[in-house]
Amino acid sequence: MDGQVDCHDLLHCTGEGVLRFQRDSSEISIHAYVLGALCGRGVAMLLDEFGNVWLYHVPNAVGRRLENMRCRLAMVLRVGEEANVEKDLILHETYKDAEFDLVDPDLTLEELMTW
Repeated sequence: MDGQVDCHDLLHCTGEGVLRFQRDSSEISIHAYVLGALCGRGVAMLLDEFGNVWLYHVPNAVGRRLENMRCRLAMVLRVGEEANVEKDLILHETYKDAEFDLVDPDLTLEELMTW
């Protein structure tokens, strides 16, 4: 997978990384891939290791924010769900604070798990 969200500092959001956020009182870290940008906005579509699809507002992105999305991260498709133009967009989980840290593509799986 090779999607990309362009950023002003040229550190584009592309490839794969670790999505980090706080759920209840637990710190969650999930491996995810960048599918691409949402409609030319500064929002990355991410596919996580479990098959869920997320929208992530990329800091310093060239594109504008998605106005009605007031969080940094939102799960929009759970594993097994399908999207189509007639389906309403549902934000299943939302998080105001989240980070997506890109990883070196040359890391082994063992190295990635300790990253």
